[in-house]
Amino acid sequence: PSAVSSGKPGIAWLAGQASMLLYIRYIDLNYTPKLKLAFFLQDANPFGFTIGIKMPGGLEEKLRDRELPEIFERYELQSNFLKNSWDTLTTVLLILAIIFVLSLVKIVTAAKCTRINRAFAAILGSLKWNTPLMVLCGSFGKVYFDASLQLQAGSGDSLWEVISVGLAVVMIFIGMIILGLSIKVVKDIWRSREEMEKKWENFQLFFESYRRNSFVSFGYMAIFLARSVLFNLIIANLYNYPLAQSILINLITFVMVGYLMHERPLKHLLEFVQLLANEIFVIIVNTCALMIAIMDKANIRGQDLRDDLCNTIMTILSVFSSFNLGFFVLQILVVSFFLIRVLRRLKAQDQLN
Repeated sequence: PSAVSSGKPGIAWLAGQASMLLYIRYIDLNYTPKLKLAFFLQDANPFGFTIGIKMPGGLEEKLRDRELPEIFERYELQSNFLKNSWDTLTTVLLILAIIFVLSLVKIVTAAKCTRINRAFAAILGSLKWNTPLMVLCGSFGKVYFDASLQLQAGSGDSLWEVISVGLAVVMIFIGMIILGLSIKVVKDIWRSREEMEKKWENFQLFFESYRRNSFVSFGYMAIFLARSVLFNLIIANLYNYPLAQSILINLITFVMVGYLMHERPLKHLLEFVQLLANEIFVIIVNTCALMIAIMDKANIRGQDLRDDLCNTIMTILSVFSSFNLGFFVLQILVVSFFLIRVLRRLKAQDQLN
């Protein structure tokens, strides 16, 4: 199975884990200049499942940027939610617009153009609603991070600032609805599999990839989303307490890895290996950050150790991208192998007939 198919949440997991690795730059620690530069040069959302639609210059000029704590200003973060989340919001709106148009075409062609109708129905089935959910789940924690920055900065008296604050609040509630929906879908299917799978077939992102050996393993997506929110809220709001931030995110990550190893929630081995390996990368980086936080708190200079810790973080950041690109290629090869086997089997059946 492909990590990018409509019902497969691999891209969402990857985007969330990548942001957890990178967002330790917002913990106010004495990193080495080399690591600070590496943080600054990193893409803020390297594995985001978004299109990259640029905000119009006229609108951008109307969105005032208010002062944020220095640790966020250091990386040129904006306070405005609309500006920070523009890519995610416009990507979701574009996908919803495509779904709407395809739905209209399907209705219009239902009576006469059966072939066209079936083609558009198949395309619609792959998009609705898994694809917009994939985008939102991949940026789930980031939405709460951006909303926190906006609410800290306030709204001011500009209409667009008020709209931005309103959007931040709305997206917080939409996130809560998505989290609640993921739990409901899993709960319904756990109770009545065949009937409810048909009912929730457009929400496969929440249940298709997970083992059903326990309710906790089957509900992995809800756990992943809740963890993403908690991580981002800690980074965005506890910026005055770097040691507390480091301790909390380490606790969360160790609990998550323990859960993964005990429950093994994913059906497919390749996906599970990739997910667990990425969590181990996150643990290593978080542990390095915790050691630096302890050194800072105790006023321990320890330059050699600090250099080693920061170099380890830099190594993990570079290995993470290469490792996951390698897994992506491997998954494509596996899918290609199975397709070739199926085609050969069909060809052999045709020859026998």
